[in-house]
Amino acid sequence: DLIDLAGGYTDDALVDKAELRRLRLNNNEFITTQLIDIDLKIKPSNRDTLIDLASRDNIKIRSIKDWDIRDKVTVKGEVSYPGDYLISPNETLSSVISRAGGFTNESFIDGALFTRESIKKKEREQLNFLAETIRRDQASRSMTKESEDFSISSQEIEESIAALLSSEIIGRLIVDLPRIMSGDSSADIVLQDGDIIEIPKYTNAVTVVGEVRRAGSFVRQESFSVDDYIELAAGMTSRGNKKEIYIIRANGSVDKMSNHRERLLTFSSSKDKILAGDTIVVPIKSSYQTPLNAYRTISQVIFQSIASMAAFSSILN
Repeated sequence: DLIDLAGGYTDDALVDKAELRRLRLNNNEFITTQLIDIDLKIKPSNRDTLIDLASRDNIKIRSIKDWDIRDKVTVKGEVSYPGDYLISPNETLSSVISRAGGFTNESFIDGALFTRESIKKKEREQLNFLAETIRRDQASRSMTKESEDFSISSQEIEESIAALLSSEIIGRLIVDLPRIMSGDSSADIVLQDGDIIEIPKYTNAVTVVGEVRRAGSFVRQESFSVDDYIELAAGMTSRGNKKEIYIIRANGSVDKMSNHRERLLTFSSSKDKILAGDTIVVPIKSSYQTPLNAYRTISQVIFQSIASMAAFSSILN
């Protein structure tokens, strides 16, 4: 009767059993709570099994879990049916891509971009932490003699921090989409609300950036090494650090180069090579000095050494 007075069940009602909470006064002294499970499948005609209500009784009708779930992900780029997709609990990336009709003939699955809001938030927190660390180091340095050898002002540091904090946060999660779509469940991932997966068009280019004379993208050649692509970019500048060259793969992962031979850069594994969509990064040599500054430094060291030897000789004499 009470359920009828409340308008009946809603669509998400769990019509199985309800919970009745009843308050009892024991010996006219104190209140106790009694919880009673009620079978909602009992037919009203069976009056012997129904429960008569008392004053201040409370009936809780449970709802079906995830009945009105609105979590969604976005699939962009080279799939048959791009767009937003509502997802079920524990739905995986491979499932949604299949629902989107799979890949087109122009898709470049090695270069898939997967972004997640929770990762973006974490990266922003890490940037803020880095900014505070820089400020703390600067404050500590100003209280010691380090400040005499540190030519960067506090204003310049704050400008650098502002540029750092204003940089775009992507929130990228590295996924191995070829393994996922081949049926490897260990590589598949469970989706979260707000995830975005973008499948770009195929590119047969290799990009060279950093300390090279003419950064750019070049058509991939099967037999080309890292040195060959750097030569296409007109070679390294004098500030380039050849020992620290690294490769950003199309899927966002990074491979560090190994300099096994004096003049040829190779990977630590023979199966690794430059692939379509890769980016070769030539970092700057942090210890770089112009030839004039290097000459001055060497001259100063030699002069100080000669002066020390002369002083030592005069003491002995």
